[in-house]
Order: sequence, then C-alpha cells, then structure tokens
Amino acid sequence: MQRDPRAYLRDAREAAAVILGFVDGKSYGDYAGDRLLRSAVERQFEIIGKVRYRFVGWISVAHPPLKAFWWMRYAYPPYENRLSVRGR
Repeated sequence: MQRDPRAYLRDAREAAAVILGFVDGKSYGDYAGDRLLRSAVERQFEIIGKVRYRFVGWISVAHPPLKAFWWMRYAYPPYENRLSVRGR
C-alpha cells in the first residue's frame, strides 16, 4: 500500500519546524562548534530531501502533464556539505 503523498508533505513541514527549534537562539558559532546540533540539523535536511524526491516522483506519475518537471530532481544540486563546517 502506498503512502498518502500528503503524509510526505507533513513530514517535510515537521522536519523544517524541528530545524527551526534546534537553531532558535543559536549563532553560527554555536552551530559550528556543536557536532550534535550539526548532525541533528543535517538529518532533518535529509528527511526534507527524501520527501522532495518522493513527492516529485509521485506528481510525475499521478499527473503526466507535469512530467516535464522531473528536471527538478536534478536542477538543485544535493545540499550535502552545504551547511557543513567540516573542512574549514
């Protein structure tokens, strides 16, 4: 049984809210210096990325005219290491 696509959107919204809660009142220095915080935030971004992947796929299958938007999967490079402060 396939999962309702709205559930994926709820997951993404929840992950975004969790990120905001994690970083509320924190500076970039706090973020850079706290490995646990970075890991938690990055995990929530992974969830959002997986939701985007699944949701775009669902739209392309459920609504063939929108199949032209499959490029969205590839138009945005992976966010991986974008927020990372490793290697600084």
